This record gives sequence, structure tokens and C-alpha cells, in this order.
Amino acid sequence: MYLRLSTATSRAQAEIQDLLKRQYGLKVAGAFMPHATIKGFFKSSASVEEMIALMDPVMTDWDPVPVYSSGPFPFGKGVTVLKTESPRR
Repeated sequence: MYLRLSTATSRAQAEIQDLLKRQYGLKVAGAFMPHATIKGFFKSSASVEEMIALMDPVMTDWDPVPVYSSGPFPFGKGVTVLKTESPRR
């Protein structure tokens, strides 16, 4: 489950990835969509329809939550991530 970033942020990231690929031959540039992971990969034998049927009742009472980028920060060696957060309610 992924949170997609704004069009402007996605476009900026794609332009930077394209530049890195052309200038430095970075092979992973553009290989991954700009996103924030909400739930990473997991293995399930359930069909998509079954997952939706299980999640819909749980998600029904959840209101949308605004999420904002608070900027990039280093993560380990050679990795930069965008920190995202939501205002407290």
C-alpha cells in the first residue's frame, strides 16, 4: 500500500532521476515510482477481491489524513529519503 506524492514532487523526482541517469549512468534512476510506503510487501494467498472485502469494513470509519513532506534527510550510506508526517489531531 503506497501513498503517492504530489504531481509536482513526482515530476521533480523524475527529472532528477533522468538527469542522474544521463550524467552518471545511474541504472536504478526512474526504476521506482515516487511514493511513501504505508505497508510493504507481504505474501498472501487471498485474492485482491478478498483483501478489499476484508479491508473495506476496517477503513470505512477512517477519515482522510493530510500528509506533508518535511524535507529530505540521509538514511544510511548514500541514501536520501523524504520525511513525511501528518499534523496531530
